[in-house]
Amino acid sequence: MRFTSERLERLLLRVRPAQVADLGKRLLGVRRRTAVSTAGLRFWVDPVSVFGAELLATGEFEPRLTALLTEVCRPGDVFLDVGGNEGYFTVLARTLVGPAGVVHSVEPQSRLRGVIEENIRSNGADGGRVHVHPVALVAEPGPVELYLRPSTNTGASSLVRHWRLGSAREVVDGVRLDDLLDDLSLRRVDVMKVDCEGAEGQVIAGGARSFASHRVGLLSLEHHPTIRGEAACRSLHERLLGWGYRWPRWRDADLGLYVAPGYEGRLSRSPGS
Repeated sequence: MRFTSERLERLLLRVRPAQVADLGKRLLGVRRRTAVSTAGLRFWVDPVSVFGAELLATGEFEPRLTALLTEVCRPGDVFLDVGGNEGYFTVLARTLVGPAGVVHSVEPQSRLRGVIEENIRSNGADGGRVHVHPVALVAEPGPVELYLRPSTNTGASSLVRHWRLGSAREVVDGVRLDDLLDDLSLRRVDVMKVDCEGAEGQVIAGGARSFASHRVGLLSLEHHPTIRGEAACRSLHERLLGWGYRWPRWRDADLGLYVAPGYEGRLSRSPGS
């Protein structure tokens, strides 16, 4: 019976359009269950979702980014997770920065608030050292529409509607990165991960002052050329370089790694060597 259930879950995840899979999950009563990562971290996942299925099958999610963050995060760091989704990288970072570090997770989807908080609690994280911010990072502050993808891939939700089928959305608070860091009295962010499905230009624009002053040490920024276009991604890349960030081109270019002066030593090989 268990085998049959898991096989059905895998089949559901391949159903298109995804809205049909979403309906099938509700009709079949598919429920979240616990997945344990190879690092021993516990997550309350939806088995019929991109995140849940990968974690259940392999014990890991986005292994290249997982490896990068494991390499560059240090005890005592401040880590900022933009596009926290269900909290995988938020929880991972909490283990890497240790009890002296702080993690801030930005995730505007209200449907995921309970999930990310449960995943934080399940791993014994001190609520005083992990903070979830239910906002979107934007160029100009104010309410914004967040377009929601079906539950099979909540991580694909975006401020940019880049699909034809489906119109689910919610209005969320939009704040600038500069203002968020000011409000939190954060003089530095050692490591920042950004994956927000085409809204990365807004994140950087709203943090121009922070990037120009190298308030952010290491930035892992996933570019989305299929959403924003090659020219827009190239312009954003050049803007970061213009602020003095280095791009270690010998690293995995897909991870969009940018390094501020003073942080080169965290990499296994320094940029430009």
